[in-house]
Amino acid sequence: MITLVIVSEVDECSAEICKDYWRLSHGDDLALQSSEICDKYSISQAALSKILRRSCQVYDESIRCEVCHGPIGLNSRAEWDSLKRKLRRGAARLICAPCKATVEQDRRAALQELVRDHYVDWRSEEASRIARLIEAQYGGCPVYPTTVNALSFVDAVCLLAMFNLYGSDRLDRFRPFIDVMGRLTPTQELDDLVVRHLQSQQLIGVHIDSSPEAFSEGLDGGLVAIERMITWRPLFAKEPTDILAFLERLRDQLTSDNWPDHWKEEASRFCHDVALHECLFMLDELASERSLKVKLGEKARSNLNQILRTSSVGQCIYLVSQCVKRAADYMAKDGVSSWQAANSIANNLIKRYQWSVDRGFELYSWRRGAKNPESELSRVLFSVVMKAGPGWFALPVSGICYDRGLLRPEV
Repeated sequence: MITLVIVSEVDECSAEICKDYWRLSHGDDLALQSSEICDKYSISQAALSKILRRSCQVYDESIRCEVCHGPIGLNSRAEWDSLKRKLRRGAARLICAPCKATVEQDRRAALQELVRDHYVDWRSEEASRIARLIEAQYGGCPVYPTTVNALSFVDAVCLLAMFNLYGSDRLDRFRPFIDVMGRLTPTQELDDLVVRHLQSQQLIGVHIDSSPEAFSEGLDGGLVAIERMITWRPLFAKEPTDILAFLERLRDQLTSDNWPDHWKEEASRFCHDVALHECLFMLDELASERSLKVKLGEKARSNLNQILRTSSVGQCIYLVSQCVKRAADYMAKDGVSSWQAANSIANNLIKRYQWSVDRGFELYSWRRGAKNPESELSRVLFSVVMKAGPGWFALPVSGICYDRGLLRPEV
């Protein structure tokens, strides 16, 4: 027996169409064909289907859900005939749409739980295995005691900058560099160079508490480290008190006027290297703002180094900003590609610098702001060690080195 429920707020004509569509004859057959209904009310098949969907709900008392035992809603005569045949044959389970959705949701949740349990078990076992390999490969790494004067100038400044940056942490370990990205040095490239240099000098080593996710297994069965994710430990001393005492001696020596001769020879070169990376960082940032794909190759580095011989970092970055602006205008007006426009920056840098020098113009100095925050290495090197103060950004690098009593840099 069919139960027809007319939706409220349906007009009388639509209600009559629904009643005619689902009206049964004496033999439980449908009284009217769809075509007859369409002719009777002068509507199309599409319009008929639309009226049925929005105007009524139909149930058959003999067709019930096996889960909730409620009647299953019927959308069409074809669906009604199909469900009656399945019911007679017992060929399939009759489940209403809400119960079917609930069953599917429970099935997916159970599957995800199974996968998650298996994944967690696998990750736990894998992490334990990698942790054992870390212990075996790095656990026996010895300490290499050294003196302050035995360090190179680069070693000394980088160590002091690292310990200043991690000052609130324990002295016997450094958090992964990925946690302080952009705060140690001006560029990611210099970050990598610093950590590799200190590791090669046996001043820092892998801490056995490093996350297993910081390693992958090589073809030879050994571990390959992802340097930015490693937890490091100092190798020049073992006990925190010895580390602290060494750092105090290191800071006193760097800020004194009594440097070893090899520090004086290295200092000017390192100052220019760090200044170059300050300029490279801003070149990349300013170019990216204007959608220019700049390539920081040897030509750009050589021209920036030439400008830094007599200029400050701030003046060099001002030139960079002007050249980036001209390159962006070139791209917009002439319709050239972004990489072609970016290639003009390196040439325009030296041309604009030479034009200013020939006419005796003093270059404006870019002011440090939110776009180029000061890294800890730059602060320690120029403000503390070189004693140029917080305004070093606007002072010529060669002048800073000369005032500190260093040899003239050969750059």
